[in-house]
Amino acid sequence: MDLAAIATVADQMPLLKANRSLVAHGLEQIRQTKRVGLQLLLAKAAVDLNKLSTSTINYAIAPRINAMGRLKHGLDALRLMCTKSTERADSLVKELQDTNSQRQEITTSMIDEAVLQATTWVDEHIIIVASETYHEGVIGLLAGKLSETYFKPAIAIAINGETAKASARSIPGVNIVDLIRLIRDDLLEVGGHPWQLALVFCRKS
Repeated sequence: MDLAAIATVADQMPLLKANRSLVAHGLEQIRQTKRVGLQLLLAKAAVDLNKLSTSTINYAIAPRINAMGRLKHGLDALRLMCTKSTERADSLVKELQDTNSQRQEITTSMIDEAVLQATTWVDEHIIIVASETYHEGVIGLLAGKLSETYFKPAIAIAINGETAKASARSIPGVNIVDLIRLIRDDLLEVGGHPWQLALVFCRKS
């Protein structure tokens, strides 16, 4: 239940019906968790268990776990949740913490560059930014930041040789996946949720 709660909140699932029940019971399990890795992760993030909430998962737990999949190896986050060794858990928590700090630095740098590009899109209904310096593991965060800042659908594109990987974020009422699929013939692969997430692999023009 503890892992189910973390996964449900981290994946931005609506907290309704079964999801709401999973998270409610899961938060209680997190407070009592016997997983040494999760215990150390909560301690490293300075989490007050008496104030544990979905915000704790969103801003303290999930970013550290997700950073591994974005920049390094997601399996290390899984190993942290499974290990029974305090020594091993301590090493993995440090790895998660350092990787998340690196992710924050990369994201901040990308946002500064992207905002300059975004200013040329202020009169458009969408914002599209692209660069060969963008890290493809963080472009989803970048698109999300732009969408929140300008309240418009946003697409961030990491160019890498002959192909480019993009991530899109939208706003309520705009199904970004349907819009992107209108140009499906020009893309290698498309997938995602109606307005929360879309992954695009496209040929570099």
